Amino acid sequence: MKIKHPFLKSVKLIQKGTPALFPMVLLSSLIDAAYPFINIILYAKLITDITKPEKDFDSLLRTAIILIVLNFLGKLLKNFIGQFQDVLHYAEKKVVIQSVADKSWKLDYKMLGDPDLNKRIASMNRWLYGHGILNIPGNLKSLISSLVSAGLSFSILSQLFLSKAEGQEKIVGFLNGWGFAAVFILWFLVALIFSMFSKRKSAEISMKSFELNRSDYKIENSIIWDCIWDYIPGKDIRLFRSADLVLKKLKEATDRSDNLYIKYMLKSNVLEGSGLLLKSIFYSLVIYILVAIKCYYGAFDVGNLFEYVSTVTLLSDAIISFFGTIAGMKGEKKYLEDYLDFYYMPESASTGTKHLTDEIRENFTLEVKDLTFTYPGLDTPTLKNISCTIKKGDKVAIVGRNGSGKSTFIKLLCRLYDPDSGVILLNGTDIREYDLSEYFSFFSTVFQDYCIYGLSIADNVAPVLNRDEEKVNEALVNAGFGERLAELKDGTNTYIHQWFSPDGIELSGGESQKIAIARCLYKDAPFAIFDEPTSALDPVSEADIYERMNRFAGDKAAIFISHRLSSCVFCNKILVFNDGTKVQEGSHKELVKDEDALYYKLWHAQAQYYA
Repeated sequence: MKIKHPFLKSVKLIQKGTPALFPMVLLSSLIDAAYPFINIILYAKLITDITKPEKDFDSLLRTAIILIVLNFLGKLLKNFIGQFQDVLHYAEKKVVIQSVADKSWKLDYKMLGDPDLNKRIASMNRWLYGHGILNIPGNLKSLISSLVSAGLSFSILSQLFLSKAEGQEKIVGFLNGWGFAAVFILWFLVALIFSMFSKRKSAEISMKSFELNRSDYKIENSIIWDCIWDYIPGKDIRLFRSADLVLKKLKEATDRSDNLYIKYMLKSNVLEGSGLLLKSIFYSLVIYILVAIKCYYGAFDVGNLFEYVSTVTLLSDAIISFFGTIAGMKGEKKYLEDYLDFYYMPESASTGTKHLTDEIRENFTLEVKDLTFTYPGLDTPTLKNISCTIKKGDKVAIVGRNGSGKSTFIKLLCRLYDPDSGVILLNGTDIREYDLSEYFSFFSTVFQDYCIYGLSIADNVAPVLNRDEEKVNEALVNAGFGERLAELKDGTNTYIHQWFSPDGIELSGGESQKIAIARCLYKDAPFAIFDEPTSALDPVSEADIYERMNRFAGDKAAIFISHRLSSCVFCNKILVFNDGTKVQEGSHKELVKDEDALYYKLWHAQAQYYA
């Protein structure tokens, strides 16, 4: 049966990830609910024995010893179960965080650029530790404890109404009749309803203040803190003396959110405090007096007076806690829905099942036909009616001004995005028909916005579980990183940055780029793509790298995107992009002859500096 309610769906997910958590929550709930009643009953007996005219010291001593031992064992058991539950809750937190990470990696790449999705993820990261799915075990514990506590309270208080006062006075008839029970229950409900009303209003105000965490103020606050602590922007903040501006923006953001938070929390505390005060007054004036009068007329012992009064408080707290938890869970429904909508979001548009065979890898042709693509949220296409053919062994340069669609084209080629119209064929088959993971394995890439992890050099070159260390070294040498590698005492085990190791190193932009190139070389896929692979390198290193990459490409297909047109010379095909369209195609010798065309202008704009 399909579960629809977000709470039940969440329970199912938690049970799947940490199956021991809910049994421990149940055990903890029962102990937490029963523990106060053990004390109340034993204290009541102790008080009764002490107030008797003829004292039984053996009974007193026995009761006191039992009370001490049960208190000790009870606290020991509560602490043990509480710590064990904390461990399980931490395990649950890891499972939930891992599920968010796993889901993010499985989503189509294009979805990561969706502003609404990013806002949802940012919101989810903020409430993850105190609300939503991680609060479910605590809510269940509160509900179970409240129900058990209420049940035990009713069973004890039933004796209050059944016990009979002694004497001939009129008040004794009232105490033994239905009038006592009616007044008691009515006044109890009045106090309870008022207390619940004030608590509910207080909770609503608190929830409203918590909504500030989802507001743009908190997002702005988070961004500013990233600017303060992040290593990368630290250079600019210091060199451009931006600290005062950033701190001013931080103060403005925190002042806005804090003022609203203080405003709401003051209201909440005043309401909740007044509710507790009036509840205490109601109990003191009526309920406690009623119980005391019945005790005075001999319906029960003094110890029972303590027992019933304490039980009334526990019953009230249990009912308030139960309905308060229910109200809180309703308020948190949207947080559960945020998580569940994300968790059950369709992961990939890919429905392909066709395998990428060795025959395809050894002999392939990629045909691009009338490709058009528009980024989500934009009205104007980034690419329009692009067509070309790339075969195994082709070396293709894609050139053009900034924003002409070069990087977008290779993202479509790699199937990080699907086109609005048109098709890309691999050996005559639409690439969407191939298994997506296998299709990804077809490409080795160096993107212009490549990622360097704060892990070891080897982890960056071969970010896989089982790697060939010899091949890692070979890739680094072929990427021009050999001399630098020889200087490092830990070799490829050297960490980049000092986030995980105090012996970590800092790389120059050119060295980082070489490691990104080494990652591409290590993968050694049939199709290599280099998007601005030498932007951080000096001209000598650039020439060396291009020579190395050309040798590496061998009989593979390779695409070079660069604003430095020196890569065009050894490419047999050049595609010239302008405003999202392909305006020229040919070899360097062919294209450089047309003095009126874009390629000629781009080439000669740079040639004068090389000359």
